[in-house]
Amino acid sequence: MSAVSPVTPWNGDTVSERLAGLWNDYTSGLSELGDALPRGTAVRFQKEVVVPCKSGDLLQAVAAWSTAWTEPIPLARVIAPADLKRMRSSLSELIGKLDTPVRASRWFNREPEPLATLKSKALLKEIHSAFELLSRPLPANVATVQQSIAEVTREVNELLALAPPTWPPAAALFVPRLVKLLDDDLASRKFLVPFVRRMMDFTATNDDPAALAVEVLDTFASLTVGPIGKLPPERTAWLDRVLECLRGWFAGRSVHILPKPWSFRSPSTPDELQANGVSFAVVYRTEEPLGEVIRVKTFGISQHDRIVRPAAVSVSCGVAPIGLTELEELLTEETHSAVQQLAAQLRDWRGASLAGRLESVAVEAFVLYWDRLREPWSAESPDVAAGFGERLSAFLVENFGLTPFYPTMFQEHATGWVQLIDGVRMTTGRVREVVRPGLADRDGELRVPARVSVE
Repeated sequence: MSAVSPVTPWNGDTVSERLAGLWNDYTSGLSELGDALPRGTAVRFQKEVVVPCKSGDLLQAVAAWSTAWTEPIPLARVIAPADLKRMRSSLSELIGKLDTPVRASRWFNREPEPLATLKSKALLKEIHSAFELLSRPLPANVATVQQSIAEVTREVNELLALAPPTWPPAAALFVPRLVKLLDDDLASRKFLVPFVRRMMDFTATNDDPAALAVEVLDTFASLTVGPIGKLPPERTAWLDRVLECLRGWFAGRSVHILPKPWSFRSPSTPDELQANGVSFAVVYRTEEPLGEVIRVKTFGISQHDRIVRPAAVSVSCGVAPIGLTELEELLTEETHSAVQQLAAQLRDWRGASLAGRLESVAVEAFVLYWDRLREPWSAESPDVAAGFGERLSAFLVENFGLTPFYPTMFQEHATGWVQLIDGVRMTTGRVREVVRPGLADRDGELRVPARVSVE
């Protein structure tokens, strides 16, 4: 028997030829073992593996191999002739007793019933057949042939283990692996088994792999609720193995799971995910540090290099800033267009927190409110509009030490700290109206100049 030669680079045609040769060796070994095997073994292997392989349906051949033939073939149990003779004698005696009705004993007052029933006779017939099989002589070279078949089994398994997911027949390798993984996790099994059955029965002419991928991945994502950083190592390892099986099976049908670099054991960084087109659902989390990926919200898929559905992950942007909830609540029941713009601004604050830009975007919201939105909003809801301005000012003070200032005279601040609104000529410099208060930081440095009208 020849040894497997390394295939580098991995070439599907070369591997197909090698598999055909190994399976022919396997068939020859089965023929030599003959009656030493369970009945029908050789015929079944020929039908399930060899015939599809010869007809060019390597996917079916690999599927049959990975489902039923990856373990060593069991041989019929060998029983010593003396023991076999003794068991036959005991069996004959038992058959005679079963065929004779039992007489009622003195302890029982009931009609006797025969012990030999259709069921028991069928069982005895099976026992007879087993004796016939066990009494057949094994070939003299059984140990050598058995070792050769085991070597072929090992070589085929090693060769298939090297198969990249892009090799179409490799898709068949992943469902049996997935079944074994689900046996390790019964809680997840009940959700994924229906999809495994559909994968087993999949036909390219009748089924859409992209549609199936969306369904199974949505179910899988629901089983991976994080935070990922707090999952035990054995759980993340199991999730990675399941994902690997799903990746391999769908890749064989030109559907690729996104994000491609994802691993539950070693989650990608937000920058790596963003570079791969993954969208973020950024959330404030007290217990998860800034930038930690909490969970995969949606696994994406691509088909023939076209993104069918993008992937999305939840990412922690750290602890929520003080007062943000109150600001958002104030806008909840307002319908003014100014409110919609401010609400959109506040939604972007989570992404800004992740990027370390919350202070600057909060200042932008402050300028937007005072320069463009306060006046039209105040005309409709003066109290609510004023309340938002007060809370926004408090937010800037508490989180960033940015304090609003309201000039009373144009000259009371250094140059650049106070700006005149357009079309106003100054006489006394007394401030008539603060159109926008200014902002100064903790060190007394100007952040945003005030805008005023003066006499």
